[in-house]
Amino acid sequence: MKLFRLLAFLFPLAAGAAITDPVGVAALKLRGNSDTIVSLPLLRPALASGSIQSAGSGQLTMTITVPTIPTDSGAYVLVLTGALEGAVLPITAFDGQSTLTVTTGAYSLGNLQTESVNGTGQGDLAAIVPYWTLDTVFPGGAGINASTSPSVRNTEIQLYTAPAPGTNQVASAIFFYFSGNAAKAAGWYQVGNTATALGSQQLVPNSYFVVRNKIAGDQTVYLAGCVQMAGYNVAVSTLAANTAQDNLLGLPVGASLTASAANLVGSGAFAASPSSTAVADEVLTFDNTVVAENKVPAASYYYCSGTQGQPAGWYAVGNATSPVTLNFAPGQGFIIRKKAVATAQTAWWTGVPPYLQD
Repeated sequence: MKLFRLLAFLFPLAAGAAITDPVGVAALKLRGNSDTIVSLPLLRPALASGSIQSAGSGQLTMTITVPTIPTDSGAYVLVLTGALEGAVLPITAFDGQSTLTVTTGAYSLGNLQTESVNGTGQGDLAAIVPYWTLDTVFPGGAGINASTSPSVRNTEIQLYTAPAPGTNQVASAIFFYFSGNAAKAAGWYQVGNTATALGSQQLVPNSYFVVRNKIAGDQTVYLAGCVQMAGYNVAVSTLAANTAQDNLLGLPVGASLTASAANLVGSGAFAASPSSTAVADEVLTFDNTVVAENKVPAASYYYCSGTQGQPAGWYAVGNATSPVTLNFAPGQGFIIRKKAVATAQTAWWTGVPPYLQD
């Protein structure tokens, strides 16, 4: 049973759109009486795209006039070409014309190619993409079980937007959809903060969230969006010295990738293991066909470098005799557990899906 099915692709985007990425619909199945681990393989349509004129001091200036950033979702810059292809840079301010203030995180804007530097008119391309939100993925509570009382939550959305150092992360915020009554409007509310509806809550790209249905009966959400027509650039980190770290991830790709095709080891974001007795980094996967709350990973995998007598390849932890093919499917959420190192560090998982390769 697959979590997502891509139902259709249409070309081009709606008339007047700034880019013409292929679009489609992903069917997201949410199990009843269970947790479902979800990532979003499609993007919302870009507001605009263009070349980067200049970059520095946390600001990007585009060669186009940027449309108004929607206040109900916010937006981010998605770098489409160059050394930072696939990087997601959250927009924190906008001058109303062409200059955006962004959060760079561990990325360096100095790695961007800009028109003002090379003078050739060939700055890196970037798109302004609105965030998915609770209201845009589950409009009007579509596809989930609404709650008729704020004290009885039939479906919860558990977000992990503030990771802590270490493994076995806990949700940083939990939301539910209230069907409304005379005293309180229908909408998405946060557990412990029900004064104001929060349907504009952003869903972080390249990560996963958990949908917990507390009543029987599977649900389906249909996600209409665009295929990311660029490579991905995902930060994989440790957050504290000498502490293993869980990174909760999902790839923005429209097709299944093997771990080899996804360039996980080749990018340098994943440390290979010399043997089954000295496992370094791990990929932990979930089985969304299993009905369970507080779902634990169903399997763990490591990459053996083949340096200590064991043939190189991917292996399931506990089975050093048979290499496996590890796949990342659209909409799959998974964990990369980085081994403890003496100094906290960030690496970038970069790659280009096969459907974008020449």
